[in-house]
Formats: sequence, C-alpha cells, structure tokens
Amino acid sequence: MVEGRFSTPTDAQRLSWPRIIEGGHTLLAAPTGSGKTLAAFLVCIDRLMRQAIDGTLPDDTQVIYISPLKL
Repeated sequence: MVEGRFSTPTDAQRLSWPRIIEGGHTLLAAPTGSGKTLAAFLVCIDRLMRQAIDGTLPDDTQVIYISPLKL
C-alpha cells in the first residue's frame, strides 16, 4: 500500500526542506532510498505550481536535474 509507505517524511526530507525552501545551497547526502530526489522535487514542483496558479510562470528553465553517474 503506497499510503503507508509515504505516511511521513524521511529524515533526509524533514531536515533538508527548510534549507531548500529558503533557497540556500543544499547538499543532501543520504543512503539510496532515503527520499533525497523527492525532497528536492517536491519543493520545485510546489514553486512551479504556485507560479502557474498565480499566472506568473515564466517561459524559461527553472529546474535542472542532473542524475548521479553510475560507473
């Protein structure tokens, strides 16, 4: 059940969200599966949706995701 799996934020998410929301540079180092990517993307998606709703969403790139290299 997905509902139970995502019932609360992970430690990585809970600890990183305030800094990400402030717009500070953030390096989030945590084990695989700890929610690092989701922590960043939820803030980005929230900001984009708020701009779209307000009618202030510019027609330019605001988010770039660089996938970690796997050797």
